[in-house]
Amino acid sequence: YTMTDTADVEGRKTRTEDDAQDGKPESWRLASAFYEYDPHEHEAAEQLGFIDPSNPPIPGWNITYIQWRTRRFVEHFIVRVLTFVLIIIDMVVLFIDLMDSSPSPNDPLEYCALAFSTYFMIEIILRIFGLGPNMFFRAWYNSLDCALVVITFILSIVTVCVDTIESNAAGMIVILRLIRLARISRIIWQQKHIRTGARQFISQNKRRYQQEGFDLDLTYVTPTVIAMSFPSTGKMSMYRNDIKEVGRFLDYKHKDHYRVYNLCSERHYEEVFFHGAVERYLIDDHNVPPLHSMLEFSASVRRFQEQDESNVIAVHCKGGKGRTGTMICVCLIDSGAFKDAEHCLGYFGDRRTDKNAGKKFQGVETPSQSRYVGYYEQVVTNNRELPTPVSLKLESFTLHGMSSVGSGTGCEFSINIGSRGSDLPYLCNLGNTTNCQRRVEGSTVHVQLKAPAVVTGDTKIMFTTKDRKIPKGYDNCPFFFWFHTAFITDYKLELPRHELDNPHKSKMWKVFKEDFAVTLHFAPLNSDQSPVHLDRQI
Repeated sequence: YTMTDTADVEGRKTRTEDDAQDGKPESWRLASAFYEYDPHEHEAAEQLGFIDPSNPPIPGWNITYIQWRTRRFVEHFIVRVLTFVLIIIDMVVLFIDLMDSSPSPNDPLEYCALAFSTYFMIEIILRIFGLGPNMFFRAWYNSLDCALVVITFILSIVTVCVDTIESNAAGMIVILRLIRLARISRIIWQQKHIRTGARQFISQNKRRYQQEGFDLDLTYVTPTVIAMSFPSTGKMSMYRNDIKEVGRFLDYKHKDHYRVYNLCSERHYEEVFFHGAVERYLIDDHNVPPLHSMLEFSASVRRFQEQDESNVIAVHCKGGKGRTGTMICVCLIDSGAFKDAEHCLGYFGDRRTDKNAGKKFQGVETPSQSRYVGYYEQVVTNNRELPTPVSLKLESFTLHGMSSVGSGTGCEFSINIGSRGSDLPYLCNLGNTTNCQRRVEGSTVHVQLKAPAVVTGDTKIMFTTKDRKIPKGYDNCPFFFWFHTAFITDYKLELPRHELDNPHKSKMWKVFKEDFAVTLHFAPLNSDQSPVHLDRQI
């Protein structure tokens, strides 16, 4: 087993630049490949014999795409909030009108009310077109909303023109204004529309299931594998999937043939909404599952789907991307749908991304998660057997490309070494050299641990700082990464910027330049322990 090339960092940098010039994603070992992924070049749904009924429409001058684009616009969070605010302003204008003791059709406020009515009329027409008449009028509040808007729009026109059709214009205007008061009831169901806009805003360009009266952050990755965001209650349901709607969807589409997998360590819910068909695997946000949990998860999925070919799994974390994508790729590789992690990760990102709504790749979240999918590929190749536990002594770090990071000496950092298979954490401070020694050579910082840290199995290295000039990302730290000791080769692990969690994101590149990298140096725990040499690289 091995996890990364042992080629020097400069060689990696050259290959990255060449790939960027060619306009193609880099080799999949580099986590950046999954963020530069071109879904149009890697669409794999056809090879699985699967076409998602909720696929986004083909862009162009066709009625389906125009209708979809209209719906995205009219349900946008900003449009929904604007409409809500205009309803409030319209009511204020109406109350001011009613307090006028001598109403006149030439009152400027009447023209203001007509402008509001015109906006509401256009908004209703766009919603009917975007959703389609059948779906729009399926909801009773939409039908009532439409009736109120049309009637009050007509009344606004009549109010402005009433002096030409009624001699007693003042009395008629008062009556029409009182009828317009009914429009205030629109505030009640506008909250539903704001929730819809908030959910779409939070889900960004992830594919949503918008068929058969449902609108959920939910994607069919295959006919029997669903990825979705957290089924929520309370305030969280304002911007994520409502658990009642998710339960209704699963009962409607897959009654008695589904199982929900909750991957969140930070939150849970009442399983009664899914009739108790829930399994939970605790994974911290933006982090990786233990290797043995990946094996347990795939075995559970395999047993469930072997019971009935119509059985469906619905997997979620919080946003339905990182942890969800990691575990779904695990079960796809385990089932034989994909032979390698590269194409599997690319396929998941392609399925989860709505290319019409945005260009952001909605795939697996962090380089460490991608790395662990690569590990699992090797586990499957090894007949689903976990590698033999390996304990190593972590002796030193080398930080490359530090000239643009803080003072350039690394003195701002502390290192937290945590291993699931060892009695840790091991802490060292590069500023006051607690538990370590620091030596600077140009833009390279060498860190020697005073006492080697013994690491076994799944291991997390986290670099923390209190310096506000150094940006922080996930886990409130500048960078971190996970690895498994059984996949270390030649007692060395080299990770360029693309394979470090947080620096892999472009928003961190002002500080972490392209030559930024970390090298870890190990030694055998026992003198008779031999280094691992394998041809297959992850």
